[in-house]
Amino acid sequence: MKRICLAGLLVAFSTAALSAGDNMTLSSTELERLGVEIGAASPAAQTEVGSGPAQVVIPPTQQVVVGTTVSGVLSRLLVAEGETVVAGQALAEIESPDLLALQRAYIDASAVNELAQVQLQRDRGLQEEGIIADRRLRETVAAASAASVALDQSKQQLRLAGLSAEQLKMLSDRQQLSSTLELRSPIDGVVVSQLSSLGNQIDVLAPVFRVADLSQLWLEVRVSQQQALSISLGMQVIAPDYDERLSAEVCHIGPILDPVSQTVMIRAFTDNELRLLRPGQFLSTRIVTAASDDGSTYTVPSKAIVNEGANTFLFVRTTDGVAARQVRLLSDNGGQSYVASSEKLEAGIVISGVAALKSIWLEGGAEE
Repeated sequence: MKRICLAGLLVAFSTAALSAGDNMTLSSTELERLGVEIGAASPAAQTEVGSGPAQVVIPPTQQVVVGTTVSGVLSRLLVAEGETVVAGQALAEIESPDLLALQRAYIDASAVNELAQVQLQRDRGLQEEGIIADRRLRETVAAASAASVALDQSKQQLRLAGLSAEQLKMLSDRQQLSSTLELRSPIDGVVVSQLSSLGNQIDVLAPVFRVADLSQLWLEVRVSQQQALSISLGMQVIAPDYDERLSAEVCHIGPILDPVSQTVMIRAFTDNELRLLRPGQFLSTRIVTAASDDGSTYTVPSKAIVNEGANTFLFVRTTDGVAARQVRLLSDNGGQSYVASSEKLEAGIVISGVAALKSIWLEGGAEE
């Protein structure tokens, strides 16, 4: 019965559609019989070009691995995962026989260097008085230079092991050896992972902690290849769940298509001074760009879109019916589309019964 009514309406309205071009004269009763529902086209300040779940990731430049260049046993833990630390703060202690050997080598090198420098000053005086030959002075200079280099090498080995300049000075002054090495954080941040357990043997260069500065993070969003074509650097990524408290900027568009999901990775940079985000977290995001200033951009339900060939149309409410108006489709994201229209759409658009109206519209065009 409904199909018969629709066929009757097509015949009745084809002449009107033919004479009026894109305008179809239809009464409110006729629109109701066609199942037509009128909705609003909302002016848009932003155009959504992509959307999807984003994962919060720590940028590589925001994290460091804390380890040691000497082997030993992890004898004491001073912090736990999740704790906030400052640069220079002790994280753990290691008991290391290798550290004793490095300290002893440093003290020996310091003593040898001191003697070599004294000998150099003495020989320079003797050479000026003509008591020793130039060759003897050159040998002394070479020996003093070698002693200085050996001392610097020993000092750098202790610095790499984790000793501070203050600790090195105390070692030189007091010459007291210690097998305890403190692992210290080189940056302000958060201990995001503890990579060894208390009592474990720590090998040379083995990581013990990972510390990260969480004040700046990445959002990694995977979008379809079609959406990626509309995304450019500098576009804004927003998270609806966080209102205006969170905003990120696209800083990287992946050049590689994932072979499994057929998606492209979009990376956005965001400040996290308020600590709203946590690494590993997933959140819903939208990638948007500013709409035109002339108010010609609208959001409409995707079901209101009418595609005919390569063109896009909306059925717009008029005083005596509806009219097909050509628009430019900016993006289509699930149930919501963004369009640009040269005409104002405040009168309302057809959001239901579109198929029936399209049949009437095309029937009139066919008979024309």
